[in-house]
Amino acid sequence: MKFISEYKDLVARIRYRHGLEKQSCRVDLKQLEDFLNRKHMYEKTFRQFAPSGKLHKVDLLEYFNRCDLWPTQREINNSFDTIFRGSRNTAEVVFLLDCSTSTGIVGFHNLIKFVQDLVRTLDIAPDKTRVGVVPFNEDIFSSFSLSKYDNKKELLEAISRVKLWHGLTRTDLALRVMRGMFKDSRPGVQKIGLVLTDGQSTYNDKTIKEAQLSHEMGIQMFAIGMGSKVDLSELQHIATNPDSLFHIHDAGSLGVIRRQIEKRLCLDIPQYTPIKASSTSHICRPIDQSEALEVIWTCYPPLVCGITRSSRWIRPIVKGKEAWSLLDDDIIRATGMKACLRLVIQSRLQRHGYITVPSDVRDDVEQVTSETEALQIIEKFIEDQMKSK
Repeated sequence: MKFISEYKDLVARIRYRHGLEKQSCRVDLKQLEDFLNRKHMYEKTFRQFAPSGKLHKVDLLEYFNRCDLWPTQREINNSFDTIFRGSRNTAEVVFLLDCSTSTGIVGFHNLIKFVQDLVRTLDIAPDKTRVGVVPFNEDIFSSFSLSKYDNKKELLEAISRVKLWHGLTRTDLALRVMRGMFKDSRPGVQKIGLVLTDGQSTYNDKTIKEAQLSHEMGIQMFAIGMGSKVDLSELQHIATNPDSLFHIHDAGSLGVIRRQIEKRLCLDIPQYTPIKASSTSHICRPIDQSEALEVIWTCYPPLVCGITRSSRWIRPIVKGKEAWSLLDDDIIRATGMKACLRLVIQSRLQRHGYITVPSDVRDDVEQVTSETEALQIIEKFIEDQMKSK
């Protein structure tokens, strides 16, 4: 069953992010029901909060709060970085391969071997390094996106199927396709493009324009020219900086620079700042509903994960200030549970017009707009929980 498989995959991802070993996921009906109820509420809240279907990272705290979750900003940042940035071994990498016949059969074989050898050094996985390939001549053919292959074996086999074709050198077209691939990249993950060519592009001005647009997207560009027919000026426009430009005698010399490229791609080494990047290149793209839920599940794991949160902050706001800051020590000592509950309920109603409470009809949640009704439901829920212990 597809849903159960996706559920188990999610649990495995969450446990991995929390440093726990992979283990078989036994499906418990009560835990599954709790997961589905939470998932339904989070998705419904997302649609209400982000009707466009996209959410910016800076809005995640507000989204969490509307889901009645109250993490610290640091917890959200840590979860976000764990998913989308990994432990500095995460990247989106696209190879742009000049497959025109001028490369020659032997040279083309060396080019493919070079790419495969580089890929073997990368940690290929959906939440680590993803690779796309754009073979080109006068057109784009046999390309595949970053999300096409999620394991190294299938990726290497796909690269081996790339063929040599007769035609012109439309480097500009390849750069445009690459930028399209990066529009679906994970937020905050470094983007790397490698252009391998043995000649000058057919439309130099278009290539330079596409290269500039690539820099403005924050893509770190490497340019590798093979042979005497390459246009060094054009490669300089493509490369992010001089350290990212390589010029070799022919494709047979690719092995000579492989170690240098590997060092540049070593994702455990902090990347230097692209000197041509736009001032807006650090801005993360908005995330969609499934990505927002990944952040929630990482911060608030499903019960089956067996992970206990160490922090469960409740931070209601009253007239622009956190409620706890309005109370002095005497008030805190004199205030009972009911008064505290009423304060929380009032702040939620003031901010959102409703509060999410346990349902008194079935094992679920509901949204109520009455302070008295919400207080009665919560008090009954607490009483029932105490009796069941």
